[in-house]
Amino acid sequence: MPTDFSATEIKIIKKATSERWKDVDLHLADIEITRTAKDEKTTLCPAAVWETADCTFVIIKADEFVYKSVFYYLGSKQIDTGVSEYNDLSDCVLTLMKVQANFMLSSSSSINVQNT
Repeated sequence: MPTDFSATEIKIIKKATSERWKDVDLHLADIEITRTAKDEKTTLCPAAVWETADCTFVIIKADEFVYKSVFYYLGSKQIDTGVSEYNDLSDCVLTLMKVQANFMLSSSSSINVQNT
């Protein structure tokens, strides 16, 4: 299992979330994942999780400086960023939040939003 999130990594996530939402509680957990679709064996990895009104966000630390991200809309629809792994935690978190914002805009209005 990769090492837990460091204090610096937690600070990066909290800083990004606090710039968008006022009061977000960050929870730490362990999640079983497969690194690739071909993997049959799961690996237990640390995860940082937070929730907003309709979404649950998950940042997974797959290895040292290797992160995965996903969010769940209304608890059942899983959406990722289209990038399998990130080497930069800030980029991982910010991209996930951008994808979620674009998803919310495109699903709640007739505005055509393209991914950035």
